Amino acid sequence: MFDDWKGIVKEGLASVRRKNAIQPCAWFCAIISIPCFYWSTRTTDKTLRIVLIVIGFIPIALFCFAYIYFMITDPDRLHSEEFQLKSRSLSAVQSKGGALVINPIDLTVNPMPSRKELTGGDKDADE
Repeated sequence: MFDDWKGIVKEGLASVRRKNAIQPCAWFCAIISIPCFYWSTRTTDKTLRIVLIVIGFIPIALFCFAYIYFMITDPDRLHSEEFQLKSRSLSAVQSKGGALVINPIDLTVNPMPSRKELTGGDKDADE
């Protein structure tokens, strides 16, 4: 049981390195929703249980709305910060460079028409 939670926490902390626009909302979901759902199972008051469940679903709904919003308006924000930096640097290099002409070659013709054979040398030298 403890090893399962340890793996989940390790994966969650590894995702911190991948920063994007949705990351803060995901952490908000984890910090608010999980305790609300936990305490809703522990309470005996029916009204408090419903309130905690509703409060727990609000961050999840916000996360879904933000993801769909960014998916429609600006999909690049859903990529990691590292990916965005590499993409921008590649586009800057591409915009500064001129057109590169690649000359086509014919691959049907053998570039080495004849092979030279290695000989063993003179027979008298072996004796």
